[in-house]
Amino acid sequence: ILGHEIVGIVEAMGGRVNAQDILGRKIIPGDRITWSVVANCGSCQLCLQDIPQKCLHSVKYGHEALKEGSNWNGGFAQWCVLVAGTKMVKLPQSIPLEVACSTSCATATICAAIDAVGDVRGKNCFISGAGLLGLQAVARCLSLGAGKVYCSDRMENRLQLARAMGAETILTTNSGDLEKVKSVDVFVELSGATEAFDLVYPHLAIGAKVVLVGAVFPVPENRFNMEHLIRRMITIRGVHNYAPMHLGMAVEFLEKFHEKYKLADLFGKWFKPVEHEQALQLATSGRHHRVGFQF
Repeated sequence: ILGHEIVGIVEAMGGRVNAQDILGRKIIPGDRITWSVVANCGSCQLCLQDIPQKCLHSVKYGHEALKEGSNWNGGFAQWCVLVAGTKMVKLPQSIPLEVACSTSCATATICAAIDAVGDVRGKNCFISGAGLLGLQAVARCLSLGAGKVYCSDRMENRLQLARAMGAETILTTNSGDLEKVKSVDVFVELSGATEAFDLVYPHLAIGAKVVLVGAVFPVPENRFNMEHLIRRMITIRGVHNYAPMHLGMAVEFLEKFHEKYKLADLFGKWFKPVEHEQALQLATSGRHHRVGFQF
């Protein structure tokens, strides 16, 4: 069952469950919650290395094969059964449903990516890709006091949204736009395009930090100059999904800043399951960053 950006209302709990969310608050039937896209065991080698999203015994919502015992773990359904090791968080009513739905993947992943580079205050940040993750990364960096925030994309209509948030924009089909880029202290790659990495790499400042997030599908190999990497003391990290603490960061960020950066405008229409063909056509049209199913 597909669907991994999910918000649900707790309908029932197992008799032995004494559930708390990641902030220590009791969860009871009727609460509106979201939960980590990966449920982890907490005791395997990778969990103990603080990489819970790579747990050796993980269950990933919206990604599991249909088999006995794991039939109800995706968002495109009326019910979703949460397994042991799922980290949950209660959602304040001040966050509208469409914004809340991105918490458990897009927003939490962005919180993990920016957390990986540390303090961004006063630093020049470059965000490649103006999809939902890219635009939320722009908002996250600005909310944390970044200096200049650049955002690049091939689609001008997406860059308009980045400009409205306060970013300087780079249309990647216009080579002249790159001339406005000063030295880049933080580079978050969200498009997954090899060309995007190649465009920004020469602009990295001494001590720059690079976080690669977007290439979660097969891409051509990158080639870069190792001497440049060494002499400029550049750090490159890959971030895939997030740890439970980033889910809490995501809720806090959305509660404080979703109105300021008009994040609700990134989402399109809600559909009923019987309208799935229309929904998927709209989703692939590029008119919205997300459309959703509501049950």
